[in-house]
Amino acid sequence: MLNLQVTPMKNRWTELQVTIGKLVFKVGLEVLEENLHIECSLSPLGNEGRRALDVASDTRWDKRGSGRKYDSHSGCSVAFGLRSELPIGIECMSDICVKCKKGHEHEADVCPKNYTGSAKGMEAAGAAKIVCRLFANQTDKCYVK
Repeated sequence: MLNLQVTPMKNRWTELQVTIGKLVFKVGLEVLEENLHIECSLSPLGNEGRRALDVASDTRWDKRGSGRKYDSHSGCSVAFGLRSELPIGIECMSDICVKCKKGHEHEADVCPKNYTGSAKGMEAAGAAKIVCRLFANQTDKCYVK
């Protein structure tokens, strides 16, 4: 009787993490949409009835580099609207997935592997994905100047 496990969360942590992670992503996307709406309301009307956004963007890698060696497997690009000073785009990138590597089945929407190429190329790829996503937005039509 002493070996009985009564822990209700035994073998459920991964499932719980995925559920919470999906909710965090959903809330994050809602915040980015609200921020974009604010930025568009502060921006002048430009070509073809689209708002002309002034944006600053930066990228970071998860592995610290020496300046000569770029070998990080993951990183993140962020774009800020210069008028509202709020983030309007975030793109997290990774070229590996532990579950894929080990052959474990998992949902495609929680797989972190979404990039192929060099670590140095993550910067440009992340910024390009953000700009394309902003341009494709149908609610707040905009483009980056």
